[in-house]
Amino acid sequence: MKAQTKQVEVKKDENLKVEFSNSKKLKSFLQSAMNTATSLTNYIPKITEELIVCINQHRKNMSEKIVLKDQKDKFDTFKSLREFAYGLVDYDRADKNNINKAFEMVVQRSIESALMSVNKFGSLQLVEGELVAESKAVKPITKKENHDKRIKKKFISEPNKDTTLIPVNTTAIDEMWKRYNGTGGTGGSGGTKSNIKTSADKFYNDLEDVYDLAKNKKYEKFFSIMSQSTLETILDIQALLSDGLIRNTFDYCEKNIQANGSIKKVVNQK
Repeated sequence: MKAQTKQVEVKKDENLKVEFSNSKKLKSFLQSAMNTATSLTNYIPKITEELIVCINQHRKNMSEKIVLKDQKDKFDTFKSLREFAYGLVDYDRADKNNINKAFEMVVQRSIESALMSVNKFGSLQLVEGELVAESKAVKPITKKENHDKRIKKKFISEPNKDTTLIPVNTTAIDEMWKRYNGTGGTGGSGGTKSNIKTSADKFYNDLEDVYDLAKNKKYEKFFSIMSQSTLETILDIQALLSDGLIRNTFDYCEKNIQANGSIKKVVNQK
């Protein structure tokens, strides 16, 4: 990795853009990512590495009481870094005809990776141009195939204690960022309580969409909405349904419902 102590100058134009004198490589990578239609994810480690240099230098400036002319005292926030990256290549989201979602996703994940790295989250770092992090940070819970037939699950969960550095793909960046940023929870309690009646139709429709994407080989869209944990949940559902218990129990209830709404119980029912 590059040394993080490069000397930096800050320039300012009428649009209040910040540009470090050592950001030429970053600007080049951003420009290429903006104008490339394939292999965009290859730019994430490159952009991340250059952003780390800029963030660390900015923090050094702040600790040494160096005041930037444009008052960017919170340059190492997600919003300020995104503005910085977009400004380097004159990318303007105000022009709706110029929106490049793929480029924006590359910038987003690069910023997230850079911020997690400089803040020592999960030991996320670059090794020989590849993003890696501790296994337990990438996947806090591991899933192992279940061989106990009494448990109707394809996989069983165990805490991951492995500190080995492993590659970090785009899905892992997203999931790590949620945990780092505290947005990986289940949401507030003010909404409608979910149950199988309210969620079954939506889940089926979502699953059908994923199936159609796989069937039609729309790999990019398929991979963007799937994750390893989602796949494991689907396989768990498949295992849970394999013995027909839910179907058989519903049929029994339907046949044995009483006038008062209770279900007739059969002694020694198998």
